[in-house]
Amino acid sequence: MARRKGNKSVTFIRVLTGLLFAIFAASEFAIAADQENVSGVTVTFDDNESYTFTETDRATIQKIVDATIPEIAAVLPGAPNTVEIVIATGDQVIPELGSSGAALAPGRVTWIVDPTFEGGVAENAANTLRETLFHEIHHLVRGWTFEGGTGGQRMIDAVVAEGLATAFERDAADANPLWGQYDPEVVPAWVEELIPVPDFRDYDIWMFEHPDGRKWIGYLAGTYIADQAIAATGETAATLATTPTDEILEAAGFNTPE
Repeated sequence: MARRKGNKSVTFIRVLTGLLFAIFAASEFAIAADQENVSGVTVTFDDNESYTFTETDRATIQKIVDATIPEIAAVLPGAPNTVEIVIATGDQVIPELGSSGAALAPGRVTWIVDPTFEGGVAENAANTLRETLFHEIHHLVRGWTFEGGTGGQRMIDAVVAEGLATAFERDAADANPLWGQYDPEVVPAWVEELIPVPDFRDYDIWMFEHPDGRKWIGYLAGTYIADQAIAATGETAATLATTPTDEILEAAGFNTPE
């Protein structure tokens, strides 16, 4: 999840963005020995002075990727035929998981893991990488990427994109992400709070942790919106992947931003 798009000014986003652009640069110059290419999927291991991926790490991750990408392609219309998956280490991760993901650019996603998290890299991959790939590749289809994206510039665009990807991760990967576990009695009011927010200046407080103590407001509200739209249309998070934000909101029973 480490998800975020646009020009955020908050400290967390600055740090995360710096890490992601470092990954961009490193992966551009990855040597051939650090890459595997199977059926249009390239896995790039971003070794650095802090951590070198072990053979067990690499074999575990490659096996998960090889099994997961065809799964996604089978259920997600428009899933890319070629994708680069950058595997990197860092501490800008979801604290509960010890890892995170991001859609860097069209055709490129990253999985970031804290090698000091309990169990180590291979165990973390076994626990979280598959569902992260479902989430991030849904973002690629929607165009919700750090660079070169077409997913919108309003906060509600972020909310809907993350909600649809979370619903897809939950339903198609049979996962149970924390940021998708909303209270249906509470979250509709959060949607109404989010609809008028014009841009990403306060992205982190809406998406990660609000000063009032709420967490993952945007993710939870977005998943609720996705579920309401799915129920109203008979579609799925996969088939709604490219449906415009305002159409999703209308299907879910909410007014669109003025």
